Amino acid sequence: MQTDNERYKKMASLAQIGWWEVDLTAGCYLCSDYLSDLLGLDGDTISTSDFLNLIREDYRKQIAQEFRANSSIHK
Repeated sequence: MQTDNERYKKMASLAQIGWWEVDLTAGCYLCSDYLSDLLGLDGDTISTSDFLNLIREDYRKQIAQEFRANSSIHK
């Protein structure tokens, strides 16, 4: 019998849904299998700076500012 986590992973994969979780202390993102495949990652993590470099250059500054603003809310 499948666990809830296994069912979720299967449904997320079939629906092509990705997720990520940020570790601000380590400065990296933990990515779902789908997102890792989509981004062409070797593993399931990517540094925050590498992740930011994947964003189109004309949006990077805005995204970085919004991320910093939202991150400070949770301190």
